[in-house]
Amino acid sequence: MDNQWEEKYVKFTISSLGNKKIKVYDHEIESYYTPEMTIVFTDQKMINAVSISDYSGLEGLSINKKNGYTQLIFLHSNGGTTVHFGFCK
Repeated sequence: MDNQWEEKYVKFTISSLGNKKIKVYDHEIESYYTPEMTIVFTDQKMINAVSISDYSGLEGLSINKKNGYTQLIFLHSNGGTTVHFGFCK
């Protein structure tokens, strides 16, 4: 049936590039997401970053620096949405 929620565990490695960009590596597909994400806000508590891809849509990343809670959201150009959440180590 369409519109069913699907749940699975995925592993990402998130790296900062000079406090301006963020790279996200997806271990399941063994590839980095492109384009790299641009950090749009950071302070003592949060990091927020976005990227806009010409072919697939919008990505958003939010990391709580205090507790490591992380959300990674994809808004696909085909209308689908993917949400990943969990804690960074």
